[in-house]
Amino acid sequence: RQFDPTNGALISQTAVPGGATTHPVIAGGVLYLVSGDGQLHAFR
Repeated sequence: RQFDPTNGALISQTAVPGGATTHPVIAGGVLYLVSGDGQLHAFR
């Protein structure tokens, strides 16, 4: 989920197939995580 930092309103959300199997990692302004089906997802 993405929230507006000024008022806390929900901006958007994205479903990850099988849920996340790792903690998210942020590097270079990109959020990375591995889903339950073994795929690496990157969000900017």
